[in-house]
Parts: sequence; structure tokens; C-alpha cells
Amino acid sequence: LAVVGQTILEGVKFGYEVTELDEEVKDEKIYITNYDNIGNVEAHRFAGVVLDESSILKNFDGEMKKTIIDLFSKTKYKLACTATPSPNDVMELCNHAEFLDVMGRNEMLSMYFVHDGGETTKWRLKGHCEHLFWDFVSEWAVMLNKPSDIGYPDTGYLLPRINMIEEYIETKKRDNMMLFNDVAVNATGYNAELRMTMEERMNRVSEIVRGIDGNVIVWIKQDAEGDMLRRLIPE
Repeated sequence: LAVVGQTILEGVKFGYEVTELDEEVKDEKIYITNYDNIGNVEAHRFAGVVLDESSILKNFDGEMKKTIIDLFSKTKYKLACTATPSPNDVMELCNHAEFLDVMGRNEMLSMYFVHDGGETTKWRLKGHCEHLFWDFVSEWAVMLNKPSDIGYPDTGYLLPRINMIEEYIETKKRDNMMLFNDVAVNATGYNAELRMTMEERMNRVSEIVRGIDGNVIVWIKQDAEGDMLRRLIPE
């Protein structure tokens, strides 16, 4: 829910006034709201619509997907934005094409897909249609990897090379009435071991960080009890 306020602030950065849609459309503005509020949206009042996290269209039988497509069926300008357009199911792209009025889902299925064996509810791309399908998708969809793809500098976006340092940390023998310390063979034991060895591991990380010249970024996260872990580098 906090994304609404964050997007409004992003609009200010780029010189756009974005207004949260609370009750009704009063002026010609850019409005923003949550999907949960879709029942209060008068689609005929808008010239365009942008879906953020448009993977909400994923479920073909989903009520939200059907509501969105029906509600904005006559909207002139449409844009669907998602970081996961097709993570596990390429048919999700069919739902996007239908929302964008490119081609109906059933028409796309009959043209490019075939039933996957005995699973009548699952579809896969026809072997000879794979290149044709992606050529078709490239006509109405675009994938952006970095700011320079649309003319902006990549400064601050491209991350530096990661230096992986593999360390073996020796821990003391605990008084567990056994020859060796317990072996973590499941998730419960693994997490218990992480908690018991946290101090030793953090101390070693601290030693490594202190020995590095230049700027170092250290992530500080909360542990299971919600307490902030101490800083690994001095002020």
C-alpha cells in the first residue's frame, strides 16, 4: 500500500503531479490508486491507464484479471509494466496482449500453442511457432535492462564487480556429550547453527572489512527477534 505514496514522490522528481484517487475524478490529472480500489474507478473518465506490477494479469481465470481487461477495454492508451512478465508461464504474455488489445487470448492460443499432452489446462508453444511467437511479442512489447536502453545514463545503476571471499570459520567444541558438534541436516538445525555461530561469523566479517582499503558497503539486517545487528565497521 505504501507504493502509492512512493510513486507520488517519484512523480515530483520528474516534474509530474500525481494525485491519489480517493473518491471521484475531478480534474484532468494523473491519478493513482491500488488494485483493491478498482471498483471505484470510472474507466470512461480516463484517456489512458498504466498497470504497475501487471503480473496481476497472470491468472487466466482470475476475477481481477477479467475485471481489469473488461473495465479498460475501451481505453485508448494502455501500458503494462512488470519485472516478471513470464517467470514460469509464457501464456502470461497472452493475457498482456489481450489487455493491450493486440490479440485475444484464445486466438493466440490457437495460433501459437498446443495442449501439453494429457493436461488440457496446460499449453506449450508449438515447436515450429516459437520464433514466430517471439517475433509477434516483439511487435508490441519491449524489455528494458538498464536506463541507457531509453537514453538515460547508467551512473549509479551498474553495480561494481562482486568480490566473493570464501571463509571457513572454526568454532569451539560445544559441551553436547558427543565427539563432534551437532551436524545441521535440516532447516531447523541449520538455522539453529547460524544463531549459535553468529558472533564468530560477524567477527570474521569485521576483520575482513577493516582490512579493505576504500569504501565498503555493509548490509545491516534484523535478526529473528527483530533486533538490529551491530555495525561491522567503525564510524
